[in-house]
Amino acid sequence: MPTMQEIYLQHAVQYDELVRHEDYQGNLRKAFDSLLDFRGKKVIEFGTGTGRVTELYASDAGSVICFERSAHMIEKAQENLSRFPNKISFHQQDNLTFMPGLDPADIVIEGWS
Repeated sequence: MPTMQEIYLQHAVQYDELVRHEDYQGNLRKAFDSLLDFRGKKVIEFGTGTGRVTELYASDAGSVICFERSAHMIEKAQENLSRFPNKISFHQQDNLTFMPGLDPADIVIEGWS
């Protein structure tokens, strides 16, 4: 059984398959729709992983800045979110070493990080 560190470094495809089954009833999207209006907004997301959550709002957002510590996960997220090439930027950064200085965002999301 791989450790969580090994999963983030080597098993993004399997991880992506797993997390896509977590919210099989679509409750996260329903919660987003009831609480937030992403239309045209600048979103910053920490702990992007493979982009499963990002996919829920990316089509509505004006721009998305994704931070993820694992380059392997970013590669899978870029693949999963390839239909938004001019809207999403990816940055390899661990939240524990994150330095302030980002321009303000309308919405900030942090997932499993």
